[in-house]
Amino acid sequence: MACFTFNRSSSILGHMPTFPRYPLLHPAYLPLFASLLAGRERSFRSDAHRLAQMIQPQPVTIGSIPEPAPAGLVLAVNHYHRPGFGAWWIALSLASVLPYETHWLITSAWVYPDSLRTRTITPLSRWVLRRIAKCYHFTPTPPMPPQPQDYNHRAAAVRKLLRTLDRMPLPVLGIAPEGADACDGTLQVPAPGVDHLLRILANRRLLLVPVGIHEADGQLRIQFGAPVLPGSLNAWVEGDLTGRVMSGIAALLPPHLRGAYA
Repeated sequence: MACFTFNRSSSILGHMPTFPRYPLLHPAYLPLFASLLAGRERSFRSDAHRLAQMIQPQPVTIGSIPEPAPAGLVLAVNHYHRPGFGAWWIALSLASVLPYETHWLITSAWVYPDSLRTRTITPLSRWVLRRIAKCYHFTPTPPMPPQPQDYNHRAAAVRKLLRTLDRMPLPVLGIAPEGADACDGTLQVPAPGVDHLLRILANRRLLLVPVGIHEADGQLRIQFGAPVLPGSLNAWVEGDLTGRVMSGIAALLPPHLRGAYA
């Protein structure tokens, strides 16, 4: 669900913070829009690199970019939010600094609490996100928060995701476990189904790597954390895998953004 309130970091600082400038309209978007309309395939890594170069100043990378693991990687990032920051810059900025392609689990629609945007923006977003998923071979899943009527669609999305990862020579999956904006930009506890997905991926030996994204001192910061490593395939049966991953993300963020994991 989208939110439109001020990030509480503004009140903490006592003044309006300085943010990077993100391109809203630029000629570089035209080939992308044409491909989306035509349904042509594109490289997300190439497009991300091209678009991220237009962010001023350039994003800063902190920590070591993870090397591809034999079975693959899962890059788990916070769903950073503030007014004026589009969620697409999370995936774009992260993909732009990686030396390999990423496959993303994305929402199939933007949902809102009011009827006006539900009737207007949500249907349009379904069409746009469906075209994006086709263009980049992403896996769409029903929007958060979970709705009972979406259970079968969500299960089908997970099965499709796993089939896609099986076909990839180097599976690198990008996910935002929270799945939606928090109105104050802080970390929220993911829905219960996320833990089930993370366990499936961990049992497939994919390396789970926390990533923290936020803005500070006028720059977008992308910080990589240490992998969350199970001791064995059964190590997470009793443990809180989601909590470990989210705590790993929280450690990469400033205190005012850690939310439920402060």
